[in-house]
Amino acid sequence: HAWHVLASARVLNQDFDEALKAAEESLRLYRELGNKQAEARLLKEIFDIHTQAENSSEALNTYQDSVAVSRELGDVWQQARSLSSLVRMHLDEEDPDKALEAGAEAMALYQQCEDKE
Repeated sequence: HAWHVLASARVLNQDFDEALKAAEESLRLYRELGNKQAEARLLKEIFDIHTQAENSSEALNTYQDSVAVSRELGDVWQQARSLSSLVRMHLDEEDPDKALEAGAEAMALYQQCEDKE
């Protein structure tokens, strides 16, 4: 947890390399503990760090990992959150078609979450 907090602090200072190091250490620990929920959430945060650092290829790899873990857990809400972050990345890259596609997928997943309530 301390590594996770450190990663967040580094992001605030826009020290993305150090934020990624701390987040990856936290991810290693979560995986070692078998904490899949925390792993899925942290992968989304690592995706966000890569996006802020304008490293879209690493962001996309991390996005895929995040969604895979969320699917494994059956966590539709986390999948939708990851897709929402992907929408923002595509908008930042001025790729509205990809943003719309990811947005439509995210909306469908959010709708699934509402239908369960």
